[in-house]
Amino acid sequence: RIRQYIGTHFTEQLTLEDIGEAMSMSPYHLAHIFKEITGMSPIHYMIRCRVGEAQNLLISTDLPISRIAEMVGYDTQNYFDLQFSKFVGMPPRKYRLSFQVKP
Repeated sequence: RIRQYIGTHFTEQLTLEDIGEAMSMSPYHLAHIFKEITGMSPIHYMIRCRVGEAQNLLISTDLPISRIAEMVGYDTQNYFDLQFSKFVGMPPRKYRLSFQVKP
């Protein structure tokens, strides 16, 4: 249920408190149970959802990276670039370029 909730709401500014309230659990208990089952924190999972959607958008659209950052829940492109690079190993612009067909 927690994964489904995060997967549906990852573009919002979610906190552990928000997720806990939606699941009728304390944030501490929720984080503990989620990490025990998935091996990652709920917030880490949310970031992975955001980055995964951003990867899809970078490959399948010509939207500006700043717009993609906004669409997946980031207030600033700089923070999005940082999180994306941490999870993917390269910045979003380089990731997009790696999927473009070379003539």
